[in-house]
Amino acid sequence: MNYEKNETNIEFKDEVVIFENTMRFQDYNIKIHKGVKIGRGTKIMENVVIRENVVIGENCIIGNNSLIRKNVLLEDKVKVGFATVIEPNAKIGTGTSIHGLCVISEFSVIGKGVFIAPFLNNPADKDCNKFEGEYKPNPASIGDNVRIGSGVKLKPGIHIGDDAFIWMGSLVTKDVPNGEVWVGSPASKREPKTDSNGNQTLEKPKLETRPMLRDY
Repeated sequence: MNYEKNETNIEFKDEVVIFENTMRFQDYNIKIHKGVKIGRGTKIMENVVIRENVVIGENCIIGNNSLIRKNVLLEDKVKVGFATVIEPNAKIGTGTSIHGLCVISEFSVIGKGVFIAPFLNNPADKDCNKFEGEYKPNPASIGDNVRIGSGVKLKPGIHIGDDAFIWMGSLVTKDVPNGEVWVGSPASKREPKTDSNGNQTLEKPKLETRPMLRDY
């Protein structure tokens, strides 16, 4: 088990697997539980808790004060921001960035190359713990290359299609088809505009490729 660390307050439970010269632990107070696997180049910041049987790919960043619950899969180059919670059995695709203070519910499936701004709420329980019979979590699923603005809320059970764009503050209650821009509460499709020549155009907000904040 080879890794770099700046402090000694890092607690490993049994059977943690860290591949080759993989890890950089930033500062202190990190707890990693049994059965966790962590890939090369991954950085874990202070005050992180990683529960049982989590698999984290290569070159990921886990921001400070984050909690990753059991059986979560993070593929390569996933970034998790400050104080984000990822609930059990969630799967997050390669290159996805989840900014701070988000809640990713149990059994969530998030595609590759997704951008999620702070304060996403993606609940899995549509009945507010008043369900009858067996509880079956059903969070919204998110396709590839989706862009989700700050403060978005997703209704359980819906699907956000590939390349969709959800404006900040939106409450999404219906499936969003591939490539569409949705905005509002409740959210609806933003229709194309017609220019002076009768051509329809749809302006999407511009997103520059940029790293997450240095301090996670």
